[in-house]
Amino acid sequence: MKYIFILLLFWCGSSHAFTDKSIHVIFGFQVGSSHHLIFNTITNNIPNKKLNFISESKLGLSGALAHQYVAQSKPDGHVLGFTGSSIVINPFINTNIKYDILRDFDPIVYLGKQDNALVVNSVLPFKNVRELIDYSNKKPKSISYGHNGEGSSSYITVEDLFKNKLLPIPYKGTNFLLIDLMSGQIDVAMLNIGAILPHVTSSKIKVIATTGTNRSKILNVPTIEETIKVSEFAVWNRPIWYGIVAPKGISKETANYLTNYILSGIDEKTINKLEQNGITVELKNFKEVLAEEHVRWRSYFK
Repeated sequence: MKYIFILLLFWCGSSHAFTDKSIHVIFGFQVGSSHHLIFNTITNNIPNKKLNFISESKLGLSGALAHQYVAQSKPDGHVLGFTGSSIVINPFINTNIKYDILRDFDPIVYLGKQDNALVVNSVLPFKNVRELIDYSNKKPKSISYGHNGEGSSSYITVEDLFKNKLLPIPYKGTNFLLIDLMSGQIDVAMLNIGAILPHVTSSKIKVIATTGTNRSKILNVPTIEETIKVSEFAVWNRPIWYGIVAPKGISKETANYLTNYILSGIDEKTINKLEQNGITVELKNFKEVLAEEHVRWRSYFK
């Protein structure tokens, strides 16, 4: 209830009018991802709908193509980007990516976070993360893992945790990755909890650990840090976060209106639905989150 009360404080007194009621929201990940789930769950619950959201996917470079499109768009509030952790990570990995997270975007709203799950094909003998780490140290590159691009959490987390000892296999989307994981074409994946929930009852995959400081209420398997020592900035233990940005230069009035309009779709019903999919709804200062994440990742990639 405290969260709902804070949202009401944000919402009160907001008024604004768009001449064009359609807002294009750009996604860097395929339909069916947690990005789409969060956005649709919240916006479908907005009371007294006044705006029409049109979702568009621009896939490639772990979301970077979508981010670049948003950065180059007119800052009038009619193009927004639904993004996550990769918007900060990508420029440090790929020098061909030209946007700057602090220079080219204005934050609209931070929406929440979720942890990852370490999943293996069920035919593999590994019962926990320690067994998998020990095996990869003895036989480097003999175990393959799927990822959604070098700027994605599915890549960064595994490389950091296993110290480049697993064989990376890139995919254009989590759906394709999961198909190959279940069929045994690849061995391992580190994916957000929401992505693997529909498949956890399958006999084809098993979850051996999750990230984060607390066990997932949904999965109830050991966290990785229960098994191995955690460094001060363990990349693999960072949650995935989600938020919405606008091109730099959007007016304060328009930004505030959009923030409050989107937040009006969050109530106990949406919070509970997202929690059932492994997503924790949070209210944070998105500008501060982006600045802090930029400092952390810049230090990591030095």
